[in-house]
Amino acid sequence: MKVLVAGGSGLVGRCLVDLLEQTGLEYVSTYNSRPTKNGHRVNYDNSEELRKFFEMHRPTVCVNCIVQRLTDVCEKNWDETKRVNIDIADRLSRVCAEFGVYLIHISTDYVFDGKSQPNTVGAPTNPLQNYGISKLISEMRVSANTTEYAIVRVPVLYWDVIENLEENAVTLIGKKVLNQIQKTAEDDYSIRRPVYIPDFCKYLLSLIQGPKNGTFHFYNPNDKLTKYEIAKRIADFLGKSHAHIRPSNATNSNMANRPYDTELQDEQYSIDTYSFTPLDEGIRRCFHRLRHPHLFRSPDASNCFLLMDLDGTVLGTDRVHYEAYRAALTSYNIDLSYSDFDRAINYSSIEAILSELGLPVTEFENVKKLKYLNMISSGKNVKLVDGAQEFLENCIERGINLAIVTNTSTKVVEFYKSVVPILNQVSNWICREDYATPKPNDECYKLAVSRFYKNEPYIIGFENTLNGYKALKTTANCVYFITESKYPNYLEATKEDIFIIENFRHFL
Repeated sequence: MKVLVAGGSGLVGRCLVDLLEQTGLEYVSTYNSRPTKNGHRVNYDNSEELRKFFEMHRPTVCVNCIVQRLTDVCEKNWDETKRVNIDIADRLSRVCAEFGVYLIHISTDYVFDGKSQPNTVGAPTNPLQNYGISKLISEMRVSANTTEYAIVRVPVLYWDVIENLEENAVTLIGKKVLNQIQKTAEDDYSIRRPVYIPDFCKYLLSLIQGPKNGTFHFYNPNDKLTKYEIAKRIADFLGKSHAHIRPSNATNSNMANRPYDTELQDEQYSIDTYSFTPLDEGIRRCFHRLRHPHLFRSPDASNCFLLMDLDGTVLGTDRVHYEAYRAALTSYNIDLSYSDFDRAINYSSIEAILSELGLPVTEFENVKKLKYLNMISSGKNVKLVDGAQEFLENCIERGINLAIVTNTSTKVVEFYKSVVPILNQVSNWICREDYATPKPNDECYKLAVSRFYKNEPYIIGFENTLNGYKALKTTANCVYFITESKYPNYLEATKEDIFIIENFRHFL
């Protein structure tokens, strides 16, 4: 027996490859853009290339994991949906028939309209959107092209071994929980019955080892929730508010039609012979690295080590830095816009902008420092971010280990301490003179860990720029990004798996 995992770089494909390795079964996998274990890049749009691959590797079983699964993407681009979900399944099933290969084709519960439950294998199909239509047609192509096949319909799938939370539909819901400043809505109408991918792959393995022909349903008979209810479960696990997420009972407004409840049932085998990972356990596995004790209400807060940026994060001094750079540049007849400054601190560096302008970096920085020191000399422009005073007081009172890591010089930090007394109570500092390469290099944060970390189980970071986040993410278990929706870096921050908050009032 030799198994071909078509689409081995996808969620199901990666998990199935791992399982095949664990069981010692011979396999080969294919990918399009992201290399995978024992993988080969194959163009499934080319029948001749596919035949040559089959001739070379001689699989006896093929599991088709290739899919465009994003429902709203399918709704907007039928041509691409047809190419991936229909044409590839058609081509692959023909080649499997030609070489006598048993094909396992993964389909979806969205071939049903969800108006009656449960949906047995023989229940009438009536997909409501392009995704379901394309998968139903692919089923028809498979059954027409080969007699050695299993079509497996399955509901929404999720897993914790992912590159980011946007990679599957369940963890994607958690992104709305992480973004604590964006008021949003979540579907509280359609029923989801999530299946943990390793559970599903064990069923696929049973088909690989004991082939059955026909159409089958694999489903979790235990969990039944709306997306809003899943969001609440995630928020509860993380110890976060979900008040910014309102339940929506609107039926598929502004998106592809979703069925109400596509509960699956299959009387051809006993579903009780399979074990299922409860959703709460799946959520724990998916989000455990983002969970930590409440800093001011949990007795376990001493298990936390905090890494905190200074300018713009603890102190609201970013605007002053901008004005200093702008004032310094007027000497060169250059007017620096705030958007260019924001681009520099979030994406590249001020040094890069100076190089683009052909300015002497060292000479200019000296001028800028003088301008900045003059602007803050009265102390009026040096203020803590909202809630930072109380946050630091609570941390110090509770003995929480924290370090402030800044690109600012020791001289300026000492001035900050003279006008912001609470900073004097912070004993752990990494200043610009302590390390060679500035953010986004992670040297500064790694240095802080080497000096001040006391093996606390949780390392929590705080930043306000994307460059700072890049430096921080290699050391922190989870990161709080301080910004506002009006700021240019906000949209980029939402793409990361980080908590987004406006200020330290979030913790108070």
